[in-house]
Amino acid sequence: MRAIVARNVKGWNLPPSMDKAERLKFEDTMVKVFESFGIAGKYHSLTPGHKNLISESDANILRKKHFLFNDMTTDNHLTSSGVASDWPHGRGIWISEDQTKMIWIGEEDQLRIISIVQGNDLGLVDKSLHDLLTAIEKNGLEFAEHPTYGGLTACPTNMGTGKRQSILGKFPCITGNKKD
Repeated sequence: MRAIVARNVKGWNLPPSMDKAERLKFEDTMVKVFESFGIAGKYHSLTPGHKNLISESDANILRKKHFLFNDMTTDNHLTSSGVASDWPHGRGIWISEDQTKMIWIGEEDQLRIISIVQGNDLGLVDKSLHDLLTAIEKNGLEFAEHPTYGGLTACPTNMGTGKRQSILGKFPCITGNKKD
């Protein structure tokens, strides 16, 4: 099972309004958060010259595993709205050591926070997601929220809780290929 929330941080422009300098500063702020996070993991940056730069081949491996987002400049909506501006600067992914928790930096919103739990316990995946949100807030960041509309996001479909929850499963032989 997977739970995902979109979040932006109070005091920072929403991604369509960020310039390159602000994107880089936000990424560096998040790297400092991850360094004192309390959850074992590693940050992988897409920013050229960044101390945590990941190679293109390693980034593609993460994409094939559906961990890392794709090149945003291939999406006309993200490009025309300004969300994909300055690609790939200020973008990356933090992954927990056990690869069950991930935080995307600089995708559609400033943060995309992801929790993956094996099994069918909704409470467990929600607790894992809550642990990530709490760890970020304990590092002094406050999420941008509106008292009526909830989390402020770059895309109206993420307004409110910005939460998406899904169940991933295998269905053997559904395509007639018995090797799957």
